[in-house]
Amino acid sequence: MATVLPAVISHCVTFVALSYTLWYNVTYVSFKGEGVFEYMGWPGKVKYLTFLNMCFDAVFFGICVLNDLCGSNISPGDQTSSRSTLQKVRDYLFSVLIVPVGLFVVTSFWILYTIDRELVYPAALDAFIPQWLNHAMHTAVLPYIVIEIYFVYHEYPSRMAGIGGIVTYAALYQAWILWIAYHANFWVYPVLAVLDFKWRGVFFIICWIVFVVLYFIGEGLTSFIWGSAHELGIRKKRDRKSK
Repeated sequence: MATVLPAVISHCVTFVALSYTLWYNVTYVSFKGEGVFEYMGWPGKVKYLTFLNMCFDAVFFGICVLNDLCGSNISPGDQTSSRSTLQKVRDYLFSVLIVPVGLFVVTSFWILYTIDRELVYPAALDAFIPQWLNHAMHTAVLPYIVIEIYFVYHEYPSRMAGIGGIVTYAALYQAWILWIAYHANFWVYPVLAVLDFKWRGVFFIICWIVFVVLYFIGEGLTSFIWGSAHELGIRKKRDRKSK
């Protein structure tokens, strides 16, 4: 598709942008004294999916930079080389976590914000979080993902490994916020406070389905942009399994 240089530049710029955003969030944003790991004896910012997504994104693009420097960028058509460990980690993280979780953060946030912002991002936060930071956390994620898909081919894992990975992550995060709700008597997201037990369960299951759909969207975009290279990667994976 594209040459290596644009991908390297994109990785470096995105990593710096994410690192600065994360540093600013940790250093200057504190709603009612909330820290990163602690708030009134309970988890701080690490309870929010958006914050965790920012951390994963920063780590991911840091891995991309390391892979550009000392890893590999092997395409499916290269029959003489194998992917480095860094490239394998990069590809798995991108397909299973970065794409579906990033798309979920963007779509779920703006849909709920449009319906009633108090359900997800109360107006009181405007005094603590500047608009640019809000968009950096909830909007810029989308172009990061699209640019990465366009410039870099990522080999997707098997469907079982991919879907199993994203559903496991979703379930672990849901268990995390349920633990907080049980022990701190506090719902991380106001929308969960207005739902009863039954509808919370339905909401969580719908979230699993949405994550899986977003996983397929990421795989579909990869197939659309990279075409024959993606199909060749699938055939090579099947051939390795049959041996």
